[in-house]
Amino acid sequence: RSAFTTLRRAALVGSTLALGFVMAAADAPKSFETNDRYLDDRLPVAERELLNETVGYEFPGFEAYADDLTWIANEPDASELEGKIIILQSFTTADAQRRSVLRRAENLARRTDEQAIFIAIHTPENAEEAEKFADRSRIPIALDTSGRFCDDMGFWKTPAAVVIDRSGTIRMAGANVLQAARFVPEIYEEAKDGEAPALPDRDERDKKKGK
Repeated sequence: RSAFTTLRRAALVGSTLALGFVMAAADAPKSFETNDRYLDDRLPVAERELLNETVGYEFPGFEAYADDLTWIANEPDASELEGKIIILQSFTTADAQRRSVLRRAENLARRTDEQAIFIAIHTPENAEEAEKFADRSRIPIALDTSGRFCDDMGFWKTPAAVVIDRSGTIRMAGANVLQAARFVPEIYEEAKDGEAPALPDRDERDKKKGK
């Protein structure tokens, strides 16, 4: 099956039952408390559960998805990411409402550019239209052509932000873009700690849930 349909299937057959998902102790994610005020209450429950599965794990890095991501605007190099908090913002150009999140991310990027870098991830939906919006972008945009990156990160239909701290740990998932930006100063001064376990891919997580 295609990677992006894995995410769709997981939601439809009951990923909301992910409370029963228990990783082996060696694979358990780091535990963090996140103030609910940062989270987007408009996210459907099934989508939030998929995003929550990633928190506390190490972000795999863009290199792991070199065959899946096509950079269509402002591809960052390693020096631009060094020492920065990364805010991943998913979006699609399928309709005006979901396109608008890209503009909000661009505006916020100017306020946080010393501490964070915003990177927009276009989901496979409406991919053929994505490049029309890339020419005007001031932030990096990657198109997930296979859907594998979105599957692993928990992105689906509703735009959502994921915050990765300076140690490379996924700290928050399912925020709206404004609240993600407000979260940045709260964690920017934390000491780097690279002890988070590797993020299992979507198929591995599904197997552990018996799917």
